[in-house]
Amino acid sequence: YYQSSDATITTGDTEVGTSDAISALAASATSEQQSSSVTSPTTTGTYYYGACVNAVSYESNTNNNCSAGVSVTVSSWPKIYWTISSTSRQVSVDKIYRANLDFSNVEGLIAGRDLIATDNGRWAPRGIALDVGRGKMYWGEVYLDKIHRANLDGSNVEDLTARNSNHSGTIALDVGRGKMYWDYIGGEIHRANLDGSQIDSLTTTTPTSDIKGIALDVGRGKMYWTAYNSGKIQRANLDGSNVEDLITGLTFPRFIALDVGRGKMYWTNESGFGTGKIQRANLDGSQVEDLITRGLGHQPQGIALDVGRGKMYWVNNSGSGTSKIHRANLDGSQVEDLFTTGVRTLYNITLDLR
Repeated sequence: YYQSSDATITTGDTEVGTSDAISALAASATSEQQSSSVTSPTTTGTYYYGACVNAVSYESNTNNNCSAGVSVTVSSWPKIYWTISSTSRQVSVDKIYRANLDFSNVEGLIAGRDLIATDNGRWAPRGIALDVGRGKMYWGEVYLDKIHRANLDGSNVEDLTARNSNHSGTIALDVGRGKMYWDYIGGEIHRANLDGSQIDSLTTTTPTSDIKGIALDVGRGKMYWTAYNSGKIQRANLDGSNVEDLITGLTFPRFIALDVGRGKMYWTNESGFGTGKIQRANLDGSQVEDLITRGLGHQPQGIALDVGRGKMYWVNNSGSGTSKIHRANLDGSQVEDLFTTGVRTLYNITLDLR
């Protein structure tokens, strides 16, 4: 089996897959059907696949031993994006990255030099969300107190909200309705159009709640959030009405992600100075489960779900000067270390699963 850049398959093309033994053609037969599975390329483009058979003794024509090429177009490759929320004044350091899901092709997208720094020269991106249909990423920044957006490749950076908006970095998008939601220090959630206009204050919990994560179930008209200091997970209607306490008694819940198809929510839970957890429950707060209880630092951070492949990804800040991104099945089994960075402030992640 071969991969080619054009429709003509030859034994000089790139060999892929494994060789198969096939029986000789019957008298007067012209073809034999065979199938094989290959892994798609990690870069976009159009590729051609086909097969060639070895010549045999007394074969009268060896010019037709390769099949025609079957075209395969790779339009996009699933990506993971992450933020590094460092307090460093090194404005040349990249702080928003992306890579393929296997962590090949790591790219630094946004560095401090791409933004206007605060008086002390620091900036710290935290929450990040994608509008892949429009080719945009959004992030919240805690020192500039702003929400920004840019193209998915990091170009065309825009300021969407004014400085000193008391934003602590969490953001979620309702792209269908053209809205973005973010936390406001003091227990509030704000909403605006995707261009930053028409800002509304939706709900206030308590000033000490310190919202860390927001997730939307736009189909049911609900938003969910973690109340860090209160140890709660709460939800409300998208307009902020009908606030409910779903889960109480948690240590320090941080980020949250929803699997609305299976009716589940997942979150990271900081321990203080012990070992953190990854937990899940039904969307109504019932049936709380511990999924990951070992190998976590005391500050597990962002979490993202790839429900189609049955996987969850999360950030683990060990407190020892390094941060990691891990992956596991949605039930917490088969934990994998995917990426390690030499900074301890890797903060949040999101997925582009087109």
